[in-house]
Amino acid sequence: MGSIMKRGKSYRVQISYYSNGRHNRISRTFKTIKEAKRWELEQEFYKSNGKQLAKGNTPFAEFYSNWVYVVKKRDIRESTLKNYETSISIVKKLFGSVQLGKLNEIIVQHKLDQYAENRAKSTTKDLMTKIREALKYAYIRGYIISDFTSLLKARGKILPPRNIALCKSEASKLQSYLFNNSEDEFHVYLLVALETGMRRSEVLGIRKEHLYKYGIHVQESISPDSNDTLLKTQGSKRFVDISKRTYNLLQNISTKKDGYLFESQGFKQAERLKKLLKYLNITKTTVQGLRATHATLLYSDSINDKYISRRLGHTNTNTTHQYYIDFPTEEMDKNNKKTLEIFSNL
Repeated sequence: MGSIMKRGKSYRVQISYYSNGRHNRISRTFKTIKEAKRWELEQEFYKSNGKQLAKGNTPFAEFYSNWVYVVKKRDIRESTLKNYETSISIVKKLFGSVQLGKLNEIIVQHKLDQYAENRAKSTTKDLMTKIREALKYAYIRGYIISDFTSLLKARGKILPPRNIALCKSEASKLQSYLFNNSEDEFHVYLLVALETGMRRSEVLGIRKEHLYKYGIHVQESISPDSNDTLLKTQGSKRFVDISKRTYNLLQNISTKKDGYLFESQGFKQAERLKKLLKYLNITKTTVQGLRATHATLLYSDSINDKYISRRLGHTNTNTTHQYYIDFPTEEMDKNNKKTLEIFSNL
């Protein structure tokens, strides 16, 4: 292992390694002992080709934290890393000092069930997915003797969906109000989300130079708690056509100090949208729900699903259908009448 030396208010880490017949050393200085230990572990991990991340008596919480910062960190965005960092504290509370080598499906399932109490099933599933990843890695590396992750189940409350797609009449009502009150930049923000199906973070990432006649070149994504501006996937970088009147509204918005058209911190999008929908007596939904509304309205009007998928920035239509396309109320009523007519005339 390397050595850590305290020098004043900082910590110096020194790693020794053998390469090409010679002994070599690398060193770095950190402000905190936590950062120093993490870097030391990372370097030892690379030296041993990934084999020295844990031992049988290593607490699972410690292994999970190391796995996040040494292994998983290399494959995820900065904004996604923050989500994993939140899970580290949860795993520490749940598992305490339980050793990695003593884990089995009963112990892990019990911990997940504890977490699931008074929580949504989707929240538990998110944590379970992360724990599964870490345990699969531990099994492949030989830290645990069996892969029991397929036996784990996510439990919890099944809450009503939040990202509801508005019906055509409600979408029309909302759009009319937003256009008639477009002096509020938040209303323009919502118009863009509704008309383009862009992710909320992508709308926040619009710069003046991203506009073309008449459309938006989606290039950046703004997270409220991260400096990461990368798009979610490679397919997210796309050209999205917009109406002339929405284009003109965007052109009239002044660029903010950070170079973007919309304020990312001051809008409080979810809170303001909730109040607006209540005022208009429209079904409660989210900004993500406006994205679902966009996809659903296009699909109900027989727009090609591959086109819808690309417009939303998906790499395949499965994601579009599974998470964004709903069956509009109007279409349900129409098909109900057709169904009854068929069986009435048999």
